[in-house]
Amino acid sequence: MGRHAPRDPGTAFEGRGAVADSRGRRRGSGPEIVLELPGPQRDLVVHQSAQSLSRRSAVGALAYFLVIAAMLVTDQAIRRQGPIFLAGAAALLAAGVARVLLDRGFSRLYVANPAAWRRAFRGLTLTSAALWSALVCLSMTRLGFAVPTQLLILATAGMSAGAVSSLSMDRALSITYLAILLGPVAATAVALGGPQGPALGVMMVVYGAFLIGEIGNHHRHYWMAISDAAMLELRARELEEARDSAEQASRAKSAFLANMSHEIRTPMNGVLGMSELLLGTRLDPEQAEFAITIRNSADALLVIINDILDFSKIEAGKLTVESVPFDLRRLVQEVGDLVAPGAAKKGLKLAVSVPPELPPALVGDPVRIRQVLTNLAGNALKFTVAGEMAIEVELEASGPDRVGVRMVVRDTGSGIVPDRLDHPPLRRHRARPHHLAPARAADGR
Repeated sequence: MGRHAPRDPGTAFEGRGAVADSRGRRRGSGPEIVLELPGPQRDLVVHQSAQSLSRRSAVGALAYFLVIAAMLVTDQAIRRQGPIFLAGAAALLAAGVARVLLDRGFSRLYVANPAAWRRAFRGLTLTSAALWSALVCLSMTRLGFAVPTQLLILATAGMSAGAVSSLSMDRALSITYLAILLGPVAATAVALGGPQGPALGVMMVVYGAFLIGEIGNHHRHYWMAISDAAMLELRARELEEARDSAEQASRAKSAFLANMSHEIRTPMNGVLGMSELLLGTRLDPEQAEFAITIRNSADALLVIINDILDFSKIEAGKLTVESVPFDLRRLVQEVGDLVAPGAAKKGLKLAVSVPPELPPALVGDPVRIRQVLTNLAGNALKFTVAGEMAIEVELEASGPDRVGVRMVVRDTGSGIVPDRLDHPPLRRHRARPHHLAPARAADGR
């Protein structure tokens, strides 16, 4: 996220670290809550909070000048306050301009020296509060509680309320700001006496105490919110990195297996070929039984290898569907011949049905069709204890250059409940036929 701002321990990490209460909620007085964050993330949060403080305060700094300018233009009594009042207004304007310039140079000044920037910011903020309070007190002593003074007091109350939000991330600064802004005004009001002075002074004190309490709440909520946001961002980044790492590992695995498909299948084809050649020689019954067992085991293992490699190819995006000429009738018959020994051993009746009008030559992917049909037939054989099973081919639509074929595997076995089709181990339930979903398996040519 770029270069982090230098750490400012004098401001950001005062007091104890955040702890949790009996309900698991964090307790802390403000910036110490960010102690839960790692160092770089913590420094970044402190940097962001200082930048937010600067921007909020720069906008509020102009309020002093705007109020004074408006009153000087509209109220003659204010204009008659004399050079002292005008000098104070000019100083207030200068302090506001300095605060704006300090905000405009934040990225350069804060990064260079965070502590110096904070000292300058605090000094200008408190100077603005002192100058405004002096102007209000001057107006009270010269004009009493006339309308101009009432307007200045009203503006003071508004500025105090605004400080609760704009300065709350720095609790010490905001409390000092309120004390300087409201304290002299309340004391001057009491000193003036009369029916309004003491009442106004008490009201200012009560109002200031209320705002100080609100500062504590805003201060705590602000730091909890900003630290929570930073923690969520950190966790999201960690999860994203973990996801990317897992995806990269999965892609590497899939790519490896997909690239090794030929190398893995070649030895198994060699075992199958040699077992067939061995069965073609003169063998006694026991040797023939051993050779048949080798061939059948190699066939079963090749099916498993093909399934694993196909799944890996799908993950790697390398699985392609071929379009080559083949004989579907012969393919279906070969699948029937493959499961016939198992069906006979279990005493099952096996039927293979292919319509005579099926074109002898089709173009498609015989490897995928054989794989799917063999899996369905193998499942039917596995879960059928007694009865029959059938492999059927049905023509759905036929045209001059295209044919729609539906292949169905039926059995009287226990079947597979729908919500368990993709979740092994399979459970035995009521008999259900196995279907190769309707599809155009090949193009007639």
